[in-house]
Amino acid sequence: MGGLGNMYKAKAILKEMVIDTICPNEITFTTLINGFGKDENVAAAMKVFKAIRKQGLKPNVITYNY
Repeated sequence: MGGLGNMYKAKAILKEMVIDTICPNEITFTTLINGFGKDENVAAAMKVFKAIRKQGLKPNVITYNY
C-alpha cells in the first residue's frame, strides 16, 4: 500500500520525539492508530492503543472510532 512508507516515517518521528523529550499525547497516538488502520495493520494499531495507557493517557472518543 502507498501509505505504508508514511507509517514507517511516522514511527521514526515518534522515536525522535521521545529522544527529544517531547511527550506524545492522545492526538499523536490517535493519528498513528488511524494511519495503521488505513494500512490495515491492526496489530500495530493495537500496540499503539496499548501504549496510550502505558503513558498514563486516556483514549478519547475519536481514538475509539478509529
